[in-house]
Amino acid sequence: MIMIKRLFLLWIATTAALWVADGAFDSVRFKTLESLILSGFLLALVNQTIKPLLLLVTLPITVLSFGLALPVINGLVLLAIAGLVKDFEIDGFWMSVVCALLVSVVSFLIGLATGNTALRGQFRAGPGARRRAEDDTDPNVIDVEVRERDSDRERLR
Repeated sequence: MIMIKRLFLLWIATTAALWVADGAFDSVRFKTLESLILSGFLLALVNQTIKPLLLLVTLPITVLSFGLALPVINGLVLLAIAGLVKDFEIDGFWMSVVCALLVSVVSFLIGLATGNTALRGQFRAGPGARRRAEDDTDPNVIDVEVRERDSDRERLR
């Protein structure tokens, strides 16, 4: 049940993001509301099912390109969905990459606003960093302790 709710929220967020992309770019067109809703559903479904496998397969290329292959993969997925949905058009490959970037950012912001996406992380510095880190029980927190080297301290004097 939770997975269905998550997919439904992702569908709504993705459809809204595609609608924003349609308004932002003249090269992205949805001729009907049904094509927008269907494209949003397909993109959400692909992002939850096929895309993780696709990212695993393309991991060597992604690592070698320092992550620059990810927008290209997102653009290819979006271009494939535009090919599947009858009244959804994108003019060219690079426009699909730019559109995929915008859809990713808008979907992330919608997910952040609705609580479907969370930002996590903490940064601690100073003499009490280690003590506080031992008190924490959250395994998702990465503690960073910053120490000044003696050679740096001498150089500054």
